[in-house]
Amino acid sequence: MVDPGEEARGRIPALLAEFAAQRIAPAEMTEEISVMNPPDQHTVREIGRAIVAGHQPDLSIWPGYVDRDDLRRELERYATHAGNQNRRAHNELAATTGAEEVARIGIGDRMAAALPEMAAARAKLQAIAIGTEPNGLAPIERAHLAAVLTDIDAGRVLDRDDIPDQLWADERSRSAVDTDRHIHRGVRLAARTEGRIWELAQASSSVERKTDQEYDRGAAAQNVAHALYQVAGGLGMENREGTRQEQPVPALAARRNLARNPENAANLRPSRGPDRMAGQRRLDDHASPSTRGRSPP
Repeated sequence: MVDPGEEARGRIPALLAEFAAQRIAPAEMTEEISVMNPPDQHTVREIGRAIVAGHQPDLSIWPGYVDRDDLRRELERYATHAGNQNRRAHNELAATTGAEEVARIGIGDRMAAALPEMAAARAKLQAIAIGTEPNGLAPIERAHLAAVLTDIDAGRVLDRDDIPDQLWADERSRSAVDTDRHIHRGVRLAARTEGRIWELAQASSSVERKTDQEYDRGAAAQNVAHALYQVAGGLGMENREGTRQEQPVPALAARRNLARNPENAANLRPSRGPDRMAGQRRLDDHASPSTRGRSPP
């Protein structure tokens, strides 16, 4: 339904900016442009070579093409602002008691200040939805965007969470929605399991706080919970084993050291390994490590 190369056009400028800042490896750029047609790939590679050579080329390769991720964020901001205005208006009405007070209701300073920005945001979104110039969106995606705007105007969408998850029809966006669902399911299962393990262990044999036994028990519960998160989140046990090996200093040893010597708290440094429960944040952005030596994509 949506050409993946067309979808990628909207994201390439941001990806090239990240590449110029050495936050994206050449291999990742190569993978990102692999879905594009040969002429488009050549165009991106030429800009990549210019960046590596120390130049600052114009990154606006396909003006008008939208980044679906950015566009969704703009739509979410507009929906949130509209919902806030809707709630303020209802609060104003709820605070009035008589017909005379209702007649005096006007737009307060706070509401008025937000209106110009909201009008500009809506006009931009509407132009993308109904415009005739190519912007990378398929007709069904334009129609869906226009329908969501109508729902916002009608008060049926009052918050970012009210916007449909499956807003776009391209394969990358659909895959990201599925991944998010798996991750959130894994996070919930891991959190419930960790708490239940702790409750059952304490009920069968309680331990003193801030002791080696407490830290051992907490680490064991977290270990089980994190393994469940990896599997339920669709990341697999291979990722779990890699995470275990990347931990340079066991967190348990650091906790024990702090328990025995509280004065050492100021000297502790956070581990450079991944957070044990990093999945509790959204993982739709997978940053690549910077590379010392760059080559064009």
